[in-house]
Amino acid sequence: MRSGGRRDAESEGRRVRARGSTPCTFRHRMLPFLVTLMIQSIRSDPCRCHVSVVVAVAVEEVRLIASLVFVALPLVGRSRPDDALISPLFVGKESCKQTAGTCFEPSTVKLEYMETTFSFKNLHSREYQGHKKKVHSVAWNCAGTKLASGSVDQTARLWHIEPHGHGKVKDIELKGHTDSVDQLCWDPKHADLIATASGDKTVRLWDARSGKCSQLAELSGENINITYKPDGTHVAVGNRDDELTILDVRKFKPIHKRKFSYEVNEIAWNMTGEMFFLTTGNGTVEVLAYPSLQPLDTLVAHTAGCYCIAIDPIGRYFAVGSADSLVSLWDISEMLCVRTFTKLEWPVRTISFNYTGDYIASASEDLFIDISNVQTGRTVHQIPCRAAMNSVEWNPKYNLLAYAGDDKNKYQADEGVFRIFGFESA
Repeated sequence: MRSGGRRDAESEGRRVRARGSTPCTFRHRMLPFLVTLMIQSIRSDPCRCHVSVVVAVAVEEVRLIASLVFVALPLVGRSRPDDALISPLFVGKESCKQTAGTCFEPSTVKLEYMETTFSFKNLHSREYQGHKKKVHSVAWNCAGTKLASGSVDQTARLWHIEPHGHGKVKDIELKGHTDSVDQLCWDPKHADLIATASGDKTVRLWDARSGKCSQLAELSGENINITYKPDGTHVAVGNRDDELTILDVRKFKPIHKRKFSYEVNEIAWNMTGEMFFLTTGNGTVEVLAYPSLQPLDTLVAHTAGCYCIAIDPIGRYFAVGSADSLVSLWDISEMLCVRTFTKLEWPVRTISFNYTGDYIASASEDLFIDISNVQTGRTVHQIPCRAAMNSVEWNPKYNLLAYAGDDKNKYQADEGVFRIFGFESA
């Protein structure tokens, strides 16, 4: 099990590109409908533009077709540019004549995806330094007022953040672990409780008001992943040996243990806590029922190992980042891939949705963080970075993005900093 693919990406030391293949497969029950849909589309569209999809449909069918046209694209072999979901090319009568000599009847509707233009204002970035070595993980509490950071220096720190303030920031150091704090997560129902996972084989629960450890569980391996169940009752922990442990928060004792025969990377619950997701080194996402942990589905999601996963806070989608440098977006109710994000060129280490579910941030060894529109797939902003990123995390209440990576100081020593980027979208 890896933490967001960090160690795999470091050990590879090379670019992984897989632009020629679509990293999604389609559920067999949808194939007949999608094939029929695309045949009807092609018959209605003699123009057959290469990078533009124009569908003739009745007005009342526009919404249905709009939601399905992209997932049907691979079935007819149409391509698209790296920076567009569907090319925003309007095909009028003149262009139709130039390409195919025929055109739509006046009574039909030509469906196009057009990118919404965003203007970003009041951009600001702040840097926070307190760790002695590089930061592996950052996470916001449920109120969006405190940020936690976990570091190779064996500590975690809690920072009280004023979303629109620039004053002195107070921080509390959490000391007790004897190895790297690889990941941490806040109780989703309590703004002052946080859990940390460490390579010292322990998981600790802390009170953010006092900075004291209130619970400790000793497990069997080096822990590198941790996540809370949305109702705050359970914590899931993953270790390097691909073993999953579920802890009951009240007693802080294991209630489930499962060893997997394949490489398991990041883990997550859906918003209702009824499904549990595992990203694997096989390029799949394993979907388990909870609490039974019985298999529900295997999604062949990418052409290389799946490193990280994020759940849309609205509950519509989940996103998967992979070593093939792509991020795929999945409809959580249908388990269908609806979109891919293609701006990164290195293995994707970390992804996060913003609080409205409108944007997704993704990062890798590329020297920028990509922020894309979830509905269109287009990049709306890029944050330049000095090093590869280990963790990105949106604030649950504001458009504030915390991020931390493999920064070095002027002496080429690890720099224990993280940054917060904020913006307002008009």
